[in-house]
Parts: sequence; structure tokens; C-alpha cells
Amino acid sequence: MNNPILSFIIPVYNTAQWLRPCVDSVLGQHTAPGQIEIILVDDGSTDESPSICDAFGEKHPDIRVIHKKNGGLSDARNAGIAMAKGHYLTFLDSDDLIAPEALSTLLPFLKREEDACPQLVFLEISDLLPDGATGDYGLHFQRDRLQNRSREEVLAYLSSLPKNPITACGKLIDRQLMAKNEYRFDPGWRSGEDLDFSLGLFMICQRFDCCGGDFYRYRRIREGSITHTTDLKKLNETLAIMEKWIRRAEDQQSPWREAIFAFLSYTYIVMLGVFCRVSDPPHPAREPEATHGEPPGQSAAKNQGPPPDKKHTWRRLQKNKFLLRYGRGKKSRLIRVLHRLIGLKLTSVLLGRYLAWR
Repeated sequence: MNNPILSFIIPVYNTAQWLRPCVDSVLGQHTAPGQIEIILVDDGSTDESPSICDAFGEKHPDIRVIHKKNGGLSDARNAGIAMAKGHYLTFLDSDDLIAPEALSTLLPFLKREEDACPQLVFLEISDLLPDGATGDYGLHFQRDRLQNRSREEVLAYLSSLPKNPITACGKLIDRQLMAKNEYRFDPGWRSGEDLDFSLGLFMICQRFDCCGGDFYRYRRIREGSITHTTDLKKLNETLAIMEKWIRRAEDQQSPWREAIFAFLSYTYIVMLGVFCRVSDPPHPAREPEATHGEPPGQSAAKNQGPPPDKKHTWRRLQKNKFLLRYGRGKKSRLIRVLHRLIGLKLTSVLLGRYLAWR
């Protein structure tokens, strides 16, 4: 395991029900010894997950296990990054899967001269439905829109897709790029951390690519994602991350500014729909001053002030509605027209119903 091609970082927290199928989906790829490594990061689980991790680690030489105090998803991923040895690393959530034979295409794709290797590779994602069937996640990358393109061109292209590739999963990342830039997840964020991580990652990459074929299978029905949350605090934290990047974009020269705004437009539309599905906390109170501009570990998630109320959250959404002008995908353009015809409030209601239906 001195020089594996690919490191799988799998954070684990109370997912005993899904953990074995997840790890087995990687082990079943029929790779040669030492080509890959799997790093299981037990983030203080209280179910059977720690013992399952240890059993895998004892049986398979390509698996290493970390047991740590609970610190959240970002902290667990950072622990895996610190241990990884692969040329590339990728993140796999412990309730998701890798498609059968996915690495038979991917590993040969990665065996190129080092100076020609991409620093960030986008991979196709499928929805994994409750009955075991797969569905269309909605990405479908075009290689000629990524390879040998500038960061500005890549970000503009990603913003035009039906769904923004915000998730940290479904990507291969050059580990040396991460090390050189000392780039990590901000452990202070407990919601929306993938948006923050991915945008920052795009800013330090210079060479992009994609590899076609079925790779990542995302379990569609599960709690915790922004589209399923009913937690107003989580919604406001994602807003804080978005506002952090708005400020950064305002400091950039065109076309960076518009490219970042276009990318954020998708997240804004999702939050607009989620808003109608959240409830006020039991004791509404004015939101404390935002801390989303502070260094890693000092973000809004660390703030111990009173929770926000829906009126204040709605004012934040209204303030940032200018992002609708920058959406480049078909859905974004449709929402922009809808907003002009019926206003922001009714658009939010319709988006909320659409998310509930999905």
C-alpha cells in the first residue's frame, strides 16, 4: 500500500445498516493488491459500526480504520485526508455504493504521465432508489467542456448543468494538490459543507476532466441533506456559506464574479424551496451576528447565540434574490421567469411543493 492509485475515504457514523454493502461495493471491484486503499473513519459511532470497521480492517490489508471522537462529517473527512496515501482521493458516504466494475474503467483512465494528469476528475452519479433500482441523478458531464479549459470556463459550464455538482462525493482529487494548498474541509460548518469545500476546490484546481460510465450510487431517500431538512438553523448556515462566497465573488474580477454567482444560483433556488418546509423554533429569536467570514473552525456553526426565526431568514433570502439573474441552466431560467410573474413568495411555495414531491 506504498503507492495506491486511489484512496477511498469513508466517514462512518451510526450507519451499521448500510456499512457492509458500502465497503463490499469497493472490495468487489477486482483490483490488484495495492491499487486502492480504503480508510474507514469511525466518527464516534454508538451502534455496531465500530466493530464492523474493525472486522474489515482485520481481514483486508488494503483497509485502515480510524476511531475518533465525534466531530462531524467535515472533521471525519479531514482525518481520512491526513492518512491517505493515494495519488487521488475520493469520498464515499457510508450509506452509498460504488457501481459494479466502476474501477475497471477508472483506474486505466488515471494511469497517465503525471504532468498530464487532471487535478480534479468529475464522475457520474446515479440515484439509488429504495427498491435497489438506479435512476438519473442529472449530471452527464461533457469532457470537451472540462478538459483543457480554464477555471472560469469550467465553472460556467458546471453552472449550466441540470444539477450543480456540489457534493464532495463523485469526484477524484489530486492528493498532492490538497497537500500543497493545505486544503481541508472547514470543520465549523455542520450544514452546506460540501458547497463550501467544492467552490474552494475549484479555485485551486487548474486541470479538470471527467470519466464516463456508472460510478457513484447515491442513496436517494435519506435524512440530512438540505433538500430534506426541516431545521431552520441548518438552512441559515447554508445561507451563511453562500453569503461568504458572494463576498468573495464581489472581490473578484469578471468573469470570476459572474461564474461564482451562476454557481450559487442553483443553491439559492434549492434554499428558496426548502424555506417553505421549515418551521420556526419553539422560541423565535433574532438571529445573532453572522460569523461566516471567520477562519476554519470559527464559523456560524460554533455560534452559541439564539436560533434564527423565519422572518429574518426570509429577509436574507430576499436580499440575495439577485442570484436568480445569473442562473444558466434550464431550470434556473424557468425559476427566473416564474419569479417575475408571481413573485418570490409564491415561487418559494411552488418550489417547496416540488421538492416534497421529489
